[in-house]
Amino acid sequence: MVRNFIFFNRYILKNGIRFEYIVNEDLKTALRPVEILTSPRLIKSHLPLPLLPAQLWSKLPKLIYVYRDPKDALISQYNFGRSMGLNMHQTLEQFLTEKIESRETECDFDHVTEFYFLRSQPWLYYTSFERMKMNLRQIIEDICQFLDRSISEEQMHQMLKHLSFEEMKELPKFDYYLFKQLCALPFNTEFSESFV
Repeated sequence: MVRNFIFFNRYILKNGIRFEYIVNEDLKTALRPVEILTSPRLIKSHLPLPLLPAQLWSKLPKLIYVYRDPKDALISQYNFGRSMGLNMHQTLEQFLTEKIESRETECDFDHVTEFYFLRSQPWLYYTSFERMKMNLRQIIEDICQFLDRSISEEQMHQMLKHLSFEEMKELPKFDYYLFKQLCALPFNTEFSESFV
């Protein structure tokens, strides 16, 4: 599993399997890339809990859920919008005020709450992007323990290298500028006191 995870992106690129985003009007064939993977398999999804397959509740596969601090996520959303030509007339404070007053942000973070209530389930590993940035080695060790897998120091080194920003820049179709925008500065360096 760890080995599969380490080389996951290279494997899907080498074999022409692309399913980061399932864009398919025919729902009967939309999941075909996932179905051809052999077990144990790693499936990356951005689906909220209600849209995950119903078998989730009967089979209870191991899930790893990574959330972002809503404050950081809002900054990233603002920066991403600006990189796409949106929000050009707004400052960050204006954008945040509009989001908060419209209560639109509640929907943006429902999935965090859904998984938060399940965080003590033995089949769910619940962590944050910020924790991963602070101590990736510890998160990898925790995930290996969660998956009942051991990891050698060499594998750990490979994993840390593979998940590094420098390595991500080398992946085909990786947009350095977009990644920089999505990994915005921590909220306390951009939010005014009224939003913190």
